[in-house]
Amino acid sequence: MGLVVHLRLLFLHGTAEQQANPALRGRPVLVFQGGRVRGLSREAAARGVRVGARLSHARHACRDAAFLPYEPERCRRFATPAWDACALRSPRVEPVGDDEVFLDLSGPSEGGPERVAGLCREIEARLGIWVAAGCAASRLAARVASGLAAEAPGGRGGTVWVEEGREASFLEPLGVEWLWPLDAAVVERLRRLGLSRVGAVARVPRRELCRQFGLLGAKVSDLSRGLDPSPVLALYPPARLAFRVALEGEAQDSDRLERALDLLAARIASALDKRQEACRHLVLRLSSDWGEDWEGSRRFLHPRREAPALAAALRALLDQGLAALAAACGGGTPVEVLAPGAGLGRGEGTVGPGAGGDLPLAAAARGAAPGTAALDSGGVPVVEAIEAEARDLLPAAWGQPPLPLLAGGGRRPAAGGGVAAGVGVSAAGPARVERLTGLMEALEKRYCSRVLTVGWQARGGEAAGRRELLLGMVDPFRGAGAAGGGRP
Repeated sequence: MGLVVHLRLLFLHGTAEQQANPALRGRPVLVFQGGRVRGLSREAAARGVRVGARLSHARHACRDAAFLPYEPERCRRFATPAWDACALRSPRVEPVGDDEVFLDLSGPSEGGPERVAGLCREIEARLGIWVAAGCAASRLAARVASGLAAEAPGGRGGTVWVEEGREASFLEPLGVEWLWPLDAAVVERLRRLGLSRVGAVARVPRRELCRQFGLLGAKVSDLSRGLDPSPVLALYPPARLAFRVALEGEAQDSDRLERALDLLAARIASALDKRQEACRHLVLRLSSDWGEDWEGSRRFLHPRREAPALAAALRALLDQGLAALAAACGGGTPVEVLAPGAGLGRGEGTVGPGAGGDLPLAAAARGAAPGTAALDSGGVPVVEAIEAEARDLLPAAWGQPPLPLLAGGGRRPAAGGGVAAGVGVSAAGPARVERLTGLMEALEKRYCSRVLTVGWQARGGEAAGRRELLLGMVDPFRGAGAAGGGRP
């Protein structure tokens, strides 16, 4: 039996501020961000203030409240005991923001309500807050159920269960704003089309929704029918991959440092490939002999697992780190690299929370030895170790990362060759033809619309303009007229 549980930690932001400052206990507390209320205490909720309200509105409704800026670290630390309690009951825990979390309790149906009730009681006892829980077979239905539990009279939370197979009837009378995770622009457009209820959206043909919303139309259609196959991700405790390079030896050219980063990127990419995962967050740490350590990070728009992309991000972080160390030591300039020694700290490196390892660089020193940067001003620190860490690991197919459409430069070939999605095809390239075939199969699986044409669309023997091509990407049926089939 599939069981997804969604928990909302009610009044978490206000309670966290009250516990950090005892003088605020018993007083209305409003936590704001960007001119709107992000969180509040029970006392503020009793005055009629709601999350998302404008600050001017909140000040008028609650004049004696304490208005505090949002402190993400404080809220995360306050919520950690709740995530720990969830992790003891399920290997798949996915926090969403500071005050929401999904967990997967799929398994034997016996004891489900008791397990959920016990978890809620434990969190309430640890944090001193109320918990609203939603239980269903999908993430969408579970989140909607917890939202309805949070809005129940009394405001003390509770649990709402959605029977498996009845998600569509459960969502039918609700407003379209409950269709998570659609953004506000999509919800507003549904309302302008006269579709204010989920049931009304579900009655619209799937093809019509695809015509109105493009590729997003398929998702809108599925969510309105209660279909949400997305799994609960194992994001807590956060998994990470960490590899470390210990550096010592005589000076070498600066290219060796980039080779060290390439080696770190290759090791991370290899580990991600074995786990069939990708990372959204990459961290680089530089340790110096003066104790002046530096840490920088980069977040990717789409999860990445390719060694070249990881190496490019590490190089950009390295430039920042060397400049920061130089500034901390009086403005020195990095000019050389120290090669690695012959020793190895902990072997090949391990994978998992808090895991790491030194890479065997002594053997690589004969050809592509990495090293560390020195500074040209005397008495400045030298980097002794470099550590690269991949965080926020997700399944490789999560979020549908972009297809490699522009491989091979993405240029339009000369006359006689064809182009499909930026990949050149010629009679002398059977490998490209095979790759194009695989690409079209991936497109057919990913998107609801059928593939109408392959190549640059043409009208009357002339190449289509850039505007027509862009419009064709938005409207999946626009190219049918150019292909001679007309609009369906």
